[in-house]
Amino acid sequence: MRVLGELEPCVGPNGNGPARYWRLPGAKGTVGVISPLTHTYCESCNRVRLTADGQLRLCLFGDHQIDLRTPLRQGATAEELGAIFREAIMGKPERHHLGLGQACSNLHALSQIGG
Repeated sequence: MRVLGELEPCVGPNGNGPARYWRLPGAKGTVGVISPLTHTYCESCNRVRLTADGQLRLCLFGDHQIDLRTPLRQGATAEELGAIFREAIMGKPERHHLGLGQACSNLHALSQIGG
């Protein structure tokens, strides 16, 4: 086994979300880690996912999602969709409940929701 050294904390890309970044001394690139059980990043999370069935998930570990497929199929304008999206983002939860003893009834594998 080849030892490359210890990871050291570093500054990650600006505006790139809630990950904490690490690097190997002298190596190119960084590794970003999001630890969902610590709940120390939720207030800075800038992640949402659009699922294959047209649902906007505001938290990967939560139950809340917004239906975008129906308005799209009903011919919503870009302005109407923008208003729906802005309202959804303003309602993004402050934290998820993973690991807090509360069930997430709509929890899916990340491969199912594009995470």
